[in-house]
Amino acid sequence: MAEESSRAWKDQYMLRLPDGMRDRIKAAAEANNRSMNAEIVATLEKEYPAPPMSLNDIIITLLERLRGAPASEHQSIADAVNAQLKEANLPYEVHPEVGHDGRPVLQFAPRQG
Repeated sequence: MAEESSRAWKDQYMLRLPDGMRDRIKAAAEANNRSMNAEIVATLEKEYPAPPMSLNDIIITLLERLRGAPASEHQSIADAVNAQLKEANLPYEVHPEVGHDGRPVLQFAPRQG
């Protein structure tokens, strides 16, 4: 139930269930050690996944993650961003490099292959 308190819940929807479904949901929730609400949301997330991030959202996320991150974390940040770019079917990738002033930078480039 901790997962429920950590998420931003905005929408509510009253739902009528066919006979017996509530019991099946309750059994599945108990088997997965979560609340019935969390079980329903997890099931809906599988069927209706969030759309991939837009390039603009990915760039904003990249900039937020890089702000204050040590250079030693740039490769793992680049790997995570490249996974998002690939998932969104965007033909770009980022590469950690050292700038002309000696500071680490990430280069945006067309994806190779």
